[in-house]
Amino acid sequence: MELPTGDDIRTVRKDKGLTQSELADQAGVSQPLIARIESDDVDPTIDTLYAVVSVLNDSTSELGQEEVTMSMPSVLKDARTRTGYTQGELAQVAGVS
Repeated sequence: MELPTGDDIRTVRKDKGLTQSELADQAGVSQPLIARIESDDVDPTIDTLYAVVSVLNDSTSELGQEEVTMSMPSVLKDARTRTGYTQGELAQVAGVS
């Protein structure tokens, strides 16, 4: 599964009748960050994206928390690939096996 796009987040936010400020307050982030996420001007951390999706998920929506959770391995792999770490090197740096 794929991470939700900025357009996905904007659509569900509007469908729920939330302003960017209301979504930001509930997710514990700033309104300018919500605006940047919706315009695909920033790649939010997985924690931030999870917080936003969790707020939007409080009612029936097209964005599921499972979607974010299941996408985590691909996000981690992409980040690892961009940094040039092997799996072993990343595990060693992160202090995990």
